[in-house]
Formats: sequence, structure tokens, C-alpha cells
Amino acid sequence: MSKDRDILRKKMQKMRTGIDGKIFKDKLMFDCFFNMKEVSGFESFFVYVSMNDEADTLRIIEKLLCLNKKVCIPYTKDCTMSVKRLLELPQNLKTDKLGNIYGADTLPTVDFDCDCAVVPMLAFNNRLFRLGYGGGYYDRFLSTFKGFRLGLAYSEQLNNEFAESCFDEGLDAIVTQNGIIRKRGAL
Repeated sequence: MSKDRDILRKKMQKMRTGIDGKIFKDKLMFDCFFNMKEVSGFESFFVYVSMNDEADTLRIIEKLLCLNKKVCIPYTKDCTMSVKRLLELPQNLKTDKLGNIYGADTLPTVDFDCDCAVVPMLAFNNRLFRLGYGGGYYDRFLSTFKGFRLGLAYSEQLNNEFAESCFDEGLDAIVTQNGIIRKRGAL
């Protein structure tokens, strides 16, 4: 199964790179995100820092900070992901290959649970499981996370070629440029 997933990861990464109109689609996702009834009630957010051709989170992070929400970001080192508190977006923001903001190691580690986690993906299936990059960082994080689990992806990333494994953690909803996809029975 791992080999099949690696092949699918490469296929989906190539497909995502070729998606047209990302700037417009990112704006539609931004609007969908802030129109979600859950988002307005949350006080704290764990949000991945987008890089390369991922769905953009920088504008989302910036607006959350402007709304005086607590914003946390992942920091990955030595095969472990920790949660760091972001007080402002750095000027000339740069990320490393793991999505860490340069200088994030000096940010305070969070000692509270966030209300909502916004996670990246290469693909998602119709059962709202995500196909990540293969490191397992987000699945390990989500395995103990008690808040709302939200994916951010282009609708083109929907792919039912993979079945979730026993290590995969499902999401409560996924925001795409076409709207919000929710778990059956969810609000």
C-alpha cells in the first residue's frame, strides 16, 4: 500500500502544480473559510504555512491575526511536530522544505489546545481522509487533537484512488474553491 500511495502522491503533486487560476481559487477558499459558522466562534487556530503550490494560508493567517485570534503554526524538527504561537507574520517570510517559517524555532511553544486545525494535503477522498506527504506528522498531531479538523484543498484534489489506513485521521470538513465539504451528519 505504501508504494501505491507514493505513486499517487507523485501523481497528485504533479496535478496540483498544474491547476489553473490558483489566485482566484485561493480567494474563493478564503471567503468560504471566513463564512463558515464554526470559524467565527473559534478563538484559536493551528494553521499550516502554505508553500509551493499548496492552497494559500498566508492571507488566512494574516486575517486571523487581525481579528485577534490566537494563531499557531507547526514547527517540525527531528521527526517531531510541535505547535508554536505566531504573534505576527514575519516580513520576507520564507519556509524550509518542511514548511517551517525561518525563525519559528524561537517562537513560544503552545501550552493550550487550539479550537481548529487547518491542515494541508495532496489529495482527499469522499470520506474526508487526506493523503499527506508521507511523513505522518499531521496524522500523529490529529490523533490527539480534540478540536475541529479542517482541510484546505482545491476541488481538483478530490481523489478516491486511496483508502485510508489505520494511521490516517479523518477531517470534519474540507474547504475548496467550490464550497465546504462536510462529514455526513455534521453541521
